[in-house]
Amino acid sequence: MSKPVVLTMNEFDVNKIKYSAMKTNDKGSRSVFVTYDNPTEKRNHKLYLQFPKMPVPSGLLKNEYQENDKPRYNAFLSFANMESNSKIRLAHEKMCELDEKLINDGVKNHFSWLRQQEVPDRKVVEALYNRRVRVSRDKDTLKKLDYPDSISISIPTDKDGNIRVETFDENQEPVDLVEALQKGCKAIVVVECNGIWFTLNKISVSFRAENIQVFPPERLTGFSIRQEEDDEEVKNDELKEGESSFGDDNDGKDNEDNNEGGEDDGPEFDGDPSVESEPEPVKTIKKVTPKKTTVSKRGRSRKA
Repeated sequence: MSKPVVLTMNEFDVNKIKYSAMKTNDKGSRSVFVTYDNPTEKRNHKLYLQFPKMPVPSGLLKNEYQENDKPRYNAFLSFANMESNSKIRLAHEKMCELDEKLINDGVKNHFSWLRQQEVPDRKVVEALYNRRVRVSRDKDTLKKLDYPDSISISIPTDKDGNIRVETFDENQEPVDLVEALQKGCKAIVVVECNGIWFTLNKISVSFRAENIQVFPPERLTGFSIRQEEDDEEVKNDELKEGESSFGDDNDGKDNEDNNEGGEDDGPEFDGDPSVESEPEPVKTIKKVTPKKTTVSKRGRSRKA
């Protein structure tokens, strides 16, 4: 049995994708199996893709569609910082190329895929196709929001709802996915393209995680305050400054007390002392002479 081949984004060529004939399962769902025509291996094989180390902002997400339905899990890989990270930028370009190819191939295979006799307009297929590259938009206005694009990866489970993905930490040691895939972590994910699925009003391609390496988020844990060498010197300097300020206040009060009742040191002059200032005008004080009061013979006082 041949060993599975994992393609990096640099090796992946969207034009090497091949499709099987349409298949219908017991539930009535229709699907097309996807393979990769590998020129190096000279054979067709399952399509395994490796995404580079990318942020996982929401961590592991659990979805329960019905009360008795087994839980389903997925995770969003973010294309954040792709302007400065060439590997993430290349992954974004390849996924956009894949979206465009599947839309074009939907037009070409309109009869077998869409059950339409006539060739549909490309916009019709584009409306039916669920793009892998997810663009954040406002629900009401559909205006693009200022968030990085992302891609959803499904997390497979067994019949009892238990996750079955091999997960490793940054040291390549096995870890529990639920505990490791936390908000804000980063991950390298190997996915399998497990086919194109067709419903009454949607066309979607599924990426299922097969191997995950998780890198924990950069967070402070425990006591993380650094002790600087000059902390003690700063404390001593602050104490000295405090003592100095108290001394200055006391000296000023003593000078005020010593000045009380003493001689005036005279006015202080600003500027050149050789320039004589204009004298203030002299105020004239009017002298008032009090009137004499005389006493008459009858004992009554009379003003002179």
